[in-house]
Amino acid sequence: MALADVLGLDSTVSDTERTLVVLRPSGGDIYALAVDRIHDHEELVVKPAAPAVMATGLYAGTTLADDGSPILLFDPAGLAQVGGVKLEVQERSARIAESPVAAAAKETPVLLFRGLDGGRRAMRLAVVDRIEEVAANCVRPGAGQLRVQLGEAILPLAGVNGALAADKVRLFRLNDGAHEIGYAFQEVIDLSVIGREVIQAASPGEVSGVTLIAGEPAELVDAHWLFAHHVGAGARAADQTCVPPPGRRRVDAEHAPADDRGGGLSPGLRGRRSRS
Repeated sequence: MALADVLGLDSTVSDTERTLVVLRPSGGDIYALAVDRIHDHEELVVKPAAPAVMATGLYAGTTLADDGSPILLFDPAGLAQVGGVKLEVQERSARIAESPVAAAAKETPVLLFRGLDGGRRAMRLAVVDRIEEVAANCVRPGAGQLRVQLGEAILPLAGVNGALAADKVRLFRLNDGAHEIGYAFQEVIDLSVIGREVIQAASPGEVSGVTLIAGEPAELVDAHWLFAHHVGAGARAADQTCVPPPGRRRVDAEHAPADDRGGGLSPGLRGRRSRS
């Protein structure tokens, strides 16, 4: 099956000059897709595209290139269906989807990865904005914690529970809608879902619990705790800082000047006074 034919595009590349890509959608079925050329390959974090785009059945979602421009990602199973290739797994999935048990199942999409310490972990896909790779010298301590420089941004860096690579550091760029942090990792294993019971951790922390994913135990990273620990404390401290108006110096309540009218502290600066 040729990609240009599926998309209804004219191609200047002859059938004999096209490159064959062997695709294996989830389920095990294999088919070949003819493309004009291959530019590159890389690991990406995929998020849903606009409803009108997803409704075509051709796309699995969207991601961002290094320059920030959006890229649409094809769905191998969707391409096969639109192109007329019959996959056994599609027929099985259609039958399963009709069952009430499958409809009632609640599954959370996660990104399965290996941490710097070699541990098998999972992160909720909703908070992973993208995957970054930076030079090791972009990671350094600052303002009381480890931080990473990503372009013009300096983010707190979590997940450093093992040795960082000497040349390149790979990290997830996490976003909760208001703040960003980095999370260092060793390698991405797969995209998966959590549909089983989660055994909760004994105390709050970076790991919220453990469950079976693809038949093996995996620790679940608590993104809420990460943001509260690496961003929340600093944000609260900044909110409590009193900045004096221009031209006035900051005065500590302990050493505030006495009010001429009664020997007490000036209004708004009352605190403990030392006895002579």
